[in-house]
Amino acid sequence: MSCFSTNIPTPFSNRVVFVPDYVNMDALDKCLQDNRVTFIPINTATFDAQVEHKTYPRFLLLEKDYFVTHVDGDAPVKCNYEARNMVMSNFWLGRIQRVTSDLKQVNGLWVSWRPLVHFFVYEGADSLQSECTALHNTVFEYVNTDDFGALAEIVKRKPHCEQKYFGVNNGQTYTLVNTDNVEQKYEFSRLNLRTLGFKLWKEETTVQSLIDEEAQLAVFRPNPSRRPGFKLHDADGRVIVDGEPFMLHIANYEYDPESEMDDEYDDIPEDERQFYGK
Repeated sequence: MSCFSTNIPTPFSNRVVFVPDYVNMDALDKCLQDNRVTFIPINTATFDAQVEHKTYPRFLLLEKDYFVTHVDGDAPVKCNYEARNMVMSNFWLGRIQRVTSDLKQVNGLWVSWRPLVHFFVYEGADSLQSECTALHNTVFEYVNTDDFGALAEIVKRKPHCEQKYFGVNNGQTYTLVNTDNVEQKYEFSRLNLRTLGFKLWKEETTVQSLIDEEAQLAVFRPNPSRRPGFKLHDADGRVIVDGEPFMLHIANYEYDPESEMDDEYDDIPEDERQFYGK
């Protein structure tokens, strides 16, 4: 299934990527942000960036081995295709400084400073969130197979991708799989996606390290069977009754995804906020 489209509805129709005829779109890794842009074929002999700026203040132009960001009034910036999802995640939200702060420059091109995490997504069961910052440094591919060994071989043929592990998404179920030993897996939920995503930026992270961390946390988790008289109280001291709705807030001083989402949400144009769901 191709996720490239030239028929994206408003409000994403103002997010355009111009594609010359010599660029093979099928050869490019797919990105989550591809579902939020419009790809427009062009004739390079007649294409004029200054003319296009009258309609689109900012756009991307694909080239054979790299792509270029165009912002009216600024110099074009060349980026490696490995950074495509990272750039597109920030480019149309006006956060150009974050685009380069998350990248490094090599031989005149801006590239990702960490290998990309390859996610395989089951068709019809896609729960990856394109606006989630933890997934900005990723590529993905739709699949219909449970053969993780075959998926591992695909990753091994992509040296720009993380070689220690790859991700699999099947609806609300997420799995991180050891590329060299596909029997070793770490499963997590969509609720843990943000927190786990930032761990994937750390070079020392492996599937085994996540399994070990989970085992350590399990030792400290309360076990109701060991506390038969345990009762949960709210902030006012009232006992929570079975069947009564309540909200549990757990302070996490290392990472607060809600505050980060607020920051990102504030950057989103008002006419697009309905697509992000705060």
